Parts: sequence; C-alpha cells; structure tokens
Amino acid sequence: MDFDPTRFEVAITNLGNLAVTGPAALLIWVWLARHRGLRAALRYQWPVAACFALTVALKLVSRDACGCLQGTLLELSTGAPSGHMAMSTVVYGGVALMLLRRGPEPINLLTALLVVSALIGVAVTRVALHAHTPADVAAGLLIGGACAVWAGRVAEVPARETVRDVAQLVFLVVGIVLLMHISGLRFDSAEVL
Repeated sequence: MDFDPTRFEVAITNLGNLAVTGPAALLIWVWLARHRGLRAALRYQWPVAACFALTVALKLVSRDACGCLQGTLLELSTGAPSGHMAMSTVVYGGVALMLLRRGPEPINLLTALLVVSALIGVAVTRVALHAHTPADVAAGLLIGGACAVWAGRVAEVPARETVRDVAQLVFLVVGIVLLMHISGLRFDSAEVL
C-alpha cells in the first residue's frame, strides 16, 4: 500500500471536525460531572458552546461579507474562521490547560505535548488542503484559544485527583477521538450553513 499524503492530511485535519471534537467535549463534560460535580461540568460547557456559537456567527458574516471564494494568504476567506481550528483548540487545549494547572506531572506534560502536536497538525493541514487561508486558521486559533483559557480556568482539575483519574480522562478522550475518526462521520459547515 502506497503512502497517500492527501489522505494523511485529511486524517490529521479531521481531528478538528465537529464530529470528532463534539463527542470529545461531551466525554470531558461527563468526566467533569463525575469527578468534579455538575457545577464544574456546567462551567466547562459555556466556553465550548461560546466557541461554537462565535465560530458559526463569524462564518455566516464572512460568507455574506466576502465575495471571494478564497482570500489571499493574509485575508479571511468566505469560510473564516476555521471551525476545525477553533473547536480543536477549545476542546483539546482546554483539557491540556485544565491539567497543566495541576502541576508539571508527566501525564500533564505529555497531554500538553500531544495537544500542541494535534493543533499544529490541524492548522497546517487546513491550509495545505486549501480549506482555509492562514488568516482563517489564525482567527480560529484566536477564538478557540480564548475559549480554551476560559475552560481551563473555570473547570480546573485539582491536584487531589489522582494520576490514574487524570490518565483515565486523557485515554478516554484519545479513545473517543480515534473512534469518531475511524467512524468516518464528518460535518461540513459549507453544507450546513
């Protein structure tokens, strides 16, 4: 079997698809409700929902405001901001920030490294596949990053959670991401909006 770079790029970019990030966010919500209580889970849902709502609203505005199909590298396109970038940043970045606030334990650092790698992969592939301009990706990163910081602050995972509990969260999120990725289910904002 030959290596297909486009197929690989699509696999990486789909880490940011709502069909993958949505179930991951729901799993994090359930984990928080079980380990931190319903209040923590409810506090987590607001940054994720705000990121989604702001991304959709800005996509609608950019679709109507921009007459071009694709902007230049430094311009926003009709699909701006990148929803893949925004949602992957808030969901994966939010988890990493929640865990990093606990301290520099190996599981927290490994999670942060995994998240940064995934976010770089999503950002690069959104541009490489000509789905977005770098400006679109930067806008998605800005929206998702702000909401990830919000999520990391309001739904912290305290140090009293054991490494086993934290590892359970990380492995569950990685598992659901892989499962949804393998399922092939995808949401395309161009078809929905």
